[in-house]
Amino acid sequence: MKKTVIALATLLASAAYAQSSVTFSGAVDLSVEKSGSGEPVKLESGRSSNTFFRIAGVEDLGGGLKANFFIQTVVSADTGFSSSVGNDGSFVGLSGGFGALTIGKSLNPIFLQALAYTANNTKGVSGFATLGDGMGDTVVPGDKGTLNNGGVTVNNQITYSTPNFSGLSATVGYAPSEVKGQKNHQAVTLQYANGPLMVAVGHATRPRTLILNNGALPGVIPGVAENLNAATGATNVGNKLMTQVGLAYDFGVARATLLFQKDRNYADSNAYSLGVTVPVSTGSIWASFDTRELANDESVKVLQLGYKHFLSKRTHLYANFGTRDKSWFTPTNTMSTDKRVTGYGFGMNHTF
Repeated sequence: MKKTVIALATLLASAAYAQSSVTFSGAVDLSVEKSGSGEPVKLESGRSSNTFFRIAGVEDLGGGLKANFFIQTVVSADTGFSSSVGNDGSFVGLSGGFGALTIGKSLNPIFLQALAYTANNTKGVSGFATLGDGMGDTVVPGDKGTLNNGGVTVNNQITYSTPNFSGLSATVGYAPSEVKGQKNHQAVTLQYANGPLMVAVGHATRPRTLILNNGALPGVIPGVAENLNAATGATNVGNKLMTQVGLAYDFGVARATLLFQKDRNYADSNAYSLGVTVPVSTGSIWASFDTRELANDESVKVLQLGYKHFLSKRTHLYANFGTRDKSWFTPTNTMSTDKRVTGYGFGMNHTF
């Protein structure tokens, strides 16, 4: 009888250590949008949140130690297109009293930090964000990039996040380039959050590859042309650098956010975002004013407004409006003249 009791206790202890859970969740977001005068009406995906599906799991290893995995895929709900499974994160990790360690494809720590200091998490009318993430792998001549295109996720990344020490926490990210002669990605963020106040600072470096237009040397980039390989049409042009500072305060009736970024690309560029979110009985109203320095001492200024109307905890309708005083950078548009652009959209978001 004694042996039976001991065996049963051992079995129950083993079962307790093996406790695990797997969840499937996500969101579908679609809107009808017109991004400027003369532009066609489009059905857009992901203008209030990304459209995505996520598979995540946690296993209790005992003693406060947990193993976890995470696979998230962003898709275009209007077309069903996805570049690959796990394009928004695919990693395994351990967490416990020491903090959290992950290995795999994960969010760039400096991008993840910035989300908390921008109104509506950088979403809104397509193409109207001004803040430069500055951490993309490739750089097209004349294209400054925005907060929500390149550099959102990092391949081959190892991240460590500390426990919360009375509101103070930090995250470190490192990703080997896996390319001979190319530098590695590194990022570190520090944040203090206590009650209504949040303060943050972050710095990151990431290797870049310059893509040439039809193999032609982009002479507009001083000090880089001599390093280009016209035969291959691409080259590593050193590290991209970014430093940012964030400040947020929740007044109860409204939450205000401020984010500053110094984007060191071919030349230094500063970007600022001032946002406010006001809860109302049926949802929330948000507004954001952003400005960013461009080439030749020019700057672009963007005003965005939005409203979310919650039909339930999982479903909301939304409206976005944006206006900017210049056309944004594209490979074919080098901002030679001013051009005010106004866009708007209406959509629906459901999470599951």
